Amino acid sequence: MPLPNFFIAGAGKSGTTKLWAILRQHPDVYFPKEKEPIFFATYPSEPRSAMLGLTSFWGRPLVGGNYKLGLDWYLQLFEDWNQQARIGEASGFYFFDPSSAELLSRHVPDAKLIFILRDPVDRVYSQYWQEKKWGLSEKNCPSFSEMVQTGHPRLDFCCEVSHYKMHIERFMHFFPRHQMLFLTSDDLKHKTNATIETVCQFLELDPNKIPTTQVAYHSSHKVSPFPAIERLKYTFLHSTTLFQRLTPTTKERLLSLKKTLFRITGLAPKEQTYTPLDANLRAQLIPQFLEDIAYVEALTGQDLSSWKRL
Repeated sequence: MPLPNFFIAGAGKSGTTKLWAILRQHPDVYFPKEKEPIFFATYPSEPRSAMLGLTSFWGRPLVGGNYKLGLDWYLQLFEDWNQQARIGEASGFYFFDPSSAELLSRHVPDAKLIFILRDPVDRVYSQYWQEKKWGLSEKNCPSFSEMVQTGHPRLDFCCEVSHYKMHIERFMHFFPRHQMLFLTSDDLKHKTNATIETVCQFLELDPNKIPTTQVAYHSSHKVSPFPAIERLKYTFLHSTTLFQRLTPTTKERLLSLKKTLFRITGLAPKEQTYTPLDANLRAQLIPQFLEDIAYVEALTGQDLSSWKRL
């Protein structure tokens, strides 16, 4: 069974799910049922996870790379492939995992890589809200204002992902420029059709075969009223080898059952739209990303002055 020949490789919280949802409609594209298998990754280590509070109830990383599960585990995710010309995989984790570029080049050296880049401060704030829904303690995930004022380790982690220059340069070391496509989340959101045409041209696909580019896409997150239960759920789904080794079909059935049980019992997370980022906090964060913004401007030829706004 062949390995993927293209990847949506990040950055997380920049529109990768939207692009995945659009492209998977194309009859010449195959994606596995599971988004974010995070196979070509080994990060984070257990000490790093403990420092960030990203650990399960028994101390293992709450999220992380699955390279340790072996290539056979990864290949079974693609068991439903039906000769589509393009085989894709989407894991935003690859963008910042220090080992991903090398692992991808070792296993799929000819693969095409798509990166979506977002206003780095907005991306940090969105990641913060995603992590809030994981049920982490106030100590490990306090208010965003407190994290900025105290230099909390979790803020450092969120900001690390938005330091685009070092991550892109790492991929440039292992892949030629013509195998990489860089997009902005602004274009994907506001110039969706033109952006999808660019992606299809890059992947040598007919954009007219995509039924619609209007897919569900919103800026709210579901937050559980019972954080401990939510953390237990993430522990089972992301920190147990047993669950990861299940077949895709079995996983799908268990996840469907979980959603039904959570809905019936009232444990399901509730929709919550996060409040806009305070301008003063934004102003404190922007300076550390100016070099990254300038780098992306030079790389894409776009004017990204809106990313420097207060």
